[in-house]
Amino acid sequence: MLDWIEADKLKHIVAGFIVGAVCIAIGGHFDDALVGAYIAVTIVAAKEILWDYLLGKGNFEVLDFIASVIPIIILFIFYIL
Repeated sequence: MLDWIEADKLKHIVAGFIVGAVCIAIGGHFDDALVGAYIAVTIVAAKEILWDYLLGKGNFEVLDFIASVIPIIILFIFYIL
């Protein structure tokens, strides 16, 4: 079913959903889900920039960041509806 998505991107999508769900839920508990979404985006950006690019422990790709951020945006939209 998801054969058209690369395995690496699928992992980033799942990680984005997990990080986003946790951060938005915690932010929503304090009546500010937007801050939770911002923190989630910061976490995935830090992973790509610090871990992959600066430390060289992974493969830095902008598309990995985008694949991680899209689920966070989707979760935030569903949360505010």
